[in-house]
Amino acid sequence: MMEDNDLLIGVAAVKRPNDGYKKGIFEKAQTKENPSSFSFEIGWIVIEKNYQRQDLSHVLMKEALQITKGNKVFATTITDNQPMRKTNKRYGFNPTGNSYPTNREGRNYSLTLFLKNEDETEQTL
Repeated sequence: MMEDNDLLIGVAAVKRPNDGYKKGIFEKAQTKENPSSFSFEIGWIVIEKNYQRQDLSHVLMKEALQITKGNKVFATTITDNQPMRKTNKRYGFNPTGNSYPTNREGRNYSLTLFLKNEDETEQTL
């Protein structure tokens, strides 16, 4: 969680998804990776609109990954969300499989699955 003068400006979530959920995500992405070897999911990183494009997602990602240390982690990102794709890559996540369509809250878009092995660290861009 990130605040500015008591205003919530950013939040990240680390999830421990169940096997059925992981299997569904990995099947949709058509990846050959074993979903059960991934213990955690970066569920979301959200920055309040007026604070975006200030590299704040890096702070939240770094904190979230402290929780997952030593484990394989996955994340899904809206395929055309270039800033989040860049953040994922900076922290050792790599896209895998194919983008797949989803519909949440009446919005249609594509997601990309990103995987991070436990031994990958932050990279400089």
